[in-house]
Amino acid sequence: TEAAKAFIYKIYKDRNIEDAICNYNPKEQLQEYTQGKNKDLPAYKLIRETGKDHNKKFEVKVEYRGEELGTGEGRTKKEAEKTAAYNALKNLKILEEKNNG
Repeated sequence: TEAAKAFIYKIYKDRNIEDAICNYNPKEQLQEYTQGKNKDLPAYKLIRETGKDHNKKFEVKVEYRGEELGTGEGRTKKEAEKTAAYNALKNLKILEEKNNG
């Protein structure tokens, strides 16, 4: 999304924006946020797995202290977890805070 690109660009303004987007890790950012709150880690749980072996689709949710923060889909579990973490950061307004600061 454009908000994510703006955030990443601000952090990596002296680097190639495409490299920055590829290296962006929302799971790490969410973990840093939650550990800063209470030292607890977010938990990723598989909600659904659909499709044939050659064309799987995974849906994952991320929870923190029993509260669902976000969900995500992807062609791999890792991709779905990254999307869930990114959506959690948006839901928590973490990305917006960083963009405004």
